[in-house]
Amino acid sequence: MMRHLTGGIGTLLLLFTAVHAASTDDLPFISGLRIYGGANEMLPPIIVHGDTLPNGTPNTSNDFITVEFDVHTALPPNLEIRFFHCNRDWAQDRNIFLVDEYHNTLSTFSFAPAPNGVEHYTFHYANPYPDPAGVIRFTYSGNWIFQIVNRNDPSAILAEGRFLVVDALCPVRVSVANDYFSEAASPLNQVNRVTASVVVPKDLEQAFVTTADVYQDRRFYNPRRIDLNDTDSYTFVDGIASLRKRFIVRNMHPGNEYRRLDISRMTAYPNGQPVRLIGGPDLSRFYSEGPRDLGGSAHVREFGGLRSDYLLVEFHLSLQHDPESDIFLAGAFNQWRPTAADRLAYDPGQQWYSIREWIRRGVYDYQYIIGTWDETSGEVLDQDWLTLEGNDFRTVADYTVVLYYNDTHFGGFDRIVGIRKGTSSLSLP
Repeated sequence: MMRHLTGGIGTLLLLFTAVHAASTDDLPFISGLRIYGGANEMLPPIIVHGDTLPNGTPNTSNDFITVEFDVHTALPPNLEIRFFHCNRDWAQDRNIFLVDEYHNTLSTFSFAPAPNGVEHYTFHYANPYPDPAGVIRFTYSGNWIFQIVNRNDPSAILAEGRFLVVDALCPVRVSVANDYFSEAASPLNQVNRVTASVVVPKDLEQAFVTTADVYQDRRFYNPRRIDLNDTDSYTFVDGIASLRKRFIVRNMHPGNEYRRLDISRMTAYPNGQPVRLIGGPDLSRFYSEGPRDLGGSAHVREFGGLRSDYLLVEFHLSLQHDPESDIFLAGAFNQWRPTAADRLAYDPGQQWYSIREWIRRGVYDYQYIIGTWDETSGEVLDQDWLTLEGNDFRTVADYTVVLYYNDTHFGGFDRIVGIRKGTSSLSLP
């Protein structure tokens, strides 16, 4: 995998929700939404307050995030972006001290017309936040979301995303060790044990540092919670009454290296034609180890001009045994958060599962998961990331630990006071 970490601190959470196209004539209003750290598309979107470089100078490369997307309208739409502070469970805060509509809302965007010859969008947007004019501010650390709406119909959310703002107050060290998990049969018995060692500064109340979330690679909608009061028998918090604490989870499945989608070459995949991937249908990889991946991310920005258009990509998955639940496609192109539109359909004639997705040219990681779509929650429930893809602790996986602090100011709100990434190794236990 490719690893990227700025100033020793790395990660963010991101999600986007946008309507998927069902035909070649119907792209989403907003396509290709991405959010990343600074100006580097490979960095997870995160803003860090108060961190420094190894030489002791302030680190300014992670002072902002970039929100990037395309639209396909005859004229630039009347858009607005709104930002909201959330608690550790991603519920929007209603605290009047945290809700500042003037500094959390903006309707001015920079954009550029699509290159000549590009057919599937008309305008490209890439904007930093906080914005250069200083309207948008993220004063308080914690979980943040944004929503993009059309000002002519602000009740309809066109897209939304997640990111983190961190106060670098608590030093965090993360270690990842390979282990055998006796409660499961091979290969599901191969796990990573993740330990985050934390030093709480004396100006924070250590009793309010009780919770950490662990995120694997870019799968930011599947956190593993480590909490002092949880009932998970495989997570632990040591040092309950101490300034030095350890947050431990001992059964993280590394899974497999992700599959690779490379649709950057126009000679292999011409514009305007549906893409049938070279190599034939995908197969289950339960007992096979995949080649090194991009850590769940994507390369997109380097492909410009005619190589920046969208292609209708056909994915095919051939299985010997049908799963009891549905199969969904997850990847860097949908931020690893599949929706009902990402559910594969069975083709009895070809005897495979298939789906079509509009994807902008680039290189992406992806995989298949099993689950059940729940219309009420708008989520895929009972997600199984291993049955179709396999599990092997030789997989190189990133684990980002996010440390929460319940600040008593303003009636109480959740801050993020520490964050760190650890990477698994290829060694045997």
